[in-house]
Amino acid sequence: MKIFKPSLFLTFLVACLISVQVASTANAQRLSFIRDAEIERTLKDLMAPFLEAAGLGRNSVDVYLVKDERINAFVAGGSNIFFHTGLIQKSDSVEQLAAVIAHEIGHIAGGHLLRTQEQIRMAQIQSTIATILGAGAAIATGDSQIAGAAIGLGTSIAQGNFFSYSRSQESSADQAGVRYMETVGLSPSHAMNFMKKLENQELLSAASKDLYARTHPLTRERISFLRHAAERSNKTGLLPSFQRERFHRIKAKLDGFIKPYERVSRDYPLSDNSVAARYARAIAHYKRSDLARALPLMDELIAGEPNNPFFHELRAQALMEHGRLAEAHDSYAKAVQAYPGSPLIRATLAHVQLELGQPQLLPYARGNIEVALASEPANGSYWSLAGRVYGKEGNIGMFNVTQAEASMAFGKFDQAVRWAKKAQEILPRGSIAWNRAVDLEQTAKRLASKKR
Repeated sequence: MKIFKPSLFLTFLVACLISVQVASTANAQRLSFIRDAEIERTLKDLMAPFLEAAGLGRNSVDVYLVKDERINAFVAGGSNIFFHTGLIQKSDSVEQLAAVIAHEIGHIAGGHLLRTQEQIRMAQIQSTIATILGAGAAIATGDSQIAGAAIGLGTSIAQGNFFSYSRSQESSADQAGVRYMETVGLSPSHAMNFMKKLENQELLSAASKDLYARTHPLTRERISFLRHAAERSNKTGLLPSFQRERFHRIKAKLDGFIKPYERVSRDYPLSDNSVAARYARAIAHYKRSDLARALPLMDELIAGEPNNPFFHELRAQALMEHGRLAEAHDSYAKAVQAYPGSPLIRATLAHVQLELGQPQLLPYARGNIEVALASEPANGSYWSLAGRVYGKEGNIGMFNVTQAEASMAFGKFDQAVRWAKKAQEILPRGSIAWNRAVDLEQTAKRLASKKR
């Protein structure tokens, strides 16, 4: 297995890009997933009022980012919405993006879980999600063993029909989406405007048609319904200005990381002094390893918003990737102070604290990774990172427990059994950690037998 380093991957701050094998009915392809604290938080905040309108809990839906320039979003594996980066980049407004979110929540609220072979494929989707989470910090931190293990778990999932919805489900989700939009004061016209962007796709061949048009068939009935809903609606509100600003920033962020430098320079010229434009330019310079131009822009952004965790995070990642760990540590610490609930930022700070090799930082590293695990207990890379901390502290019993947890998260149940047994040999019998090791062994044995 190759050593995966941040410079070899598109990393978004404390984010990561990982590839998972996806087999379609016709041919195999790869989905590239991104973890990013800012984009995930923005999407979840956009979702919140629609989830409330649907009678669902604020934290009942998880979001995942797929690095793909095509416009698409889909629900899979239960309450999980997958967003293509192209959807964010090509939406004309935050309200258009919100209209797509409302529609996808309509699928979740309506229980439209992928038709006939749902249960079989559900397990495959869940395994893929575990892979995404498991590799979350691995590639961003350059831990080749963790990254290799996680990527090795790429699970075959069927895209074509699997991510498609029936016409009746699409109609039902449209109706629900319109209700949710009007509940929060938005006009269905935003959904209609989004459809207009895609309407011409119906004239294209199936091979070239945009994914959204293929997975969400744009029938005349759907378009007619949204047009009439927009015409009769008395809602004229827009989302709050801060949501529009956040949308422009994540759009600029994606552009900065994904688009070629020349394209970023053209789309965000020096004459544009908006925060979003400066954000995109700073990222574009950083991508080229031009810290002499990137860092002053980042510092300028931080000076304007000293409590913005994502500006500190960007600065920290740039410094970390260039070996300036002490400076990166300070910036990550400021990011955590501004956004203490982010598991991604916490985990990367813990990694930097480990890499600095200073014994006095070990308790802080342990605290940070424990907070990250409290939010994402199925994240194998976090468990592996916790194991490194316990190993440095000489706590071999807990090291074995964390390796068992990591093996479980990555679906390596036989390995989990071995690590759990080792932990039981060392830990005090009857202690909380010992009992956890016993539970892990029993659960891993049961899952291993089902897998065979």
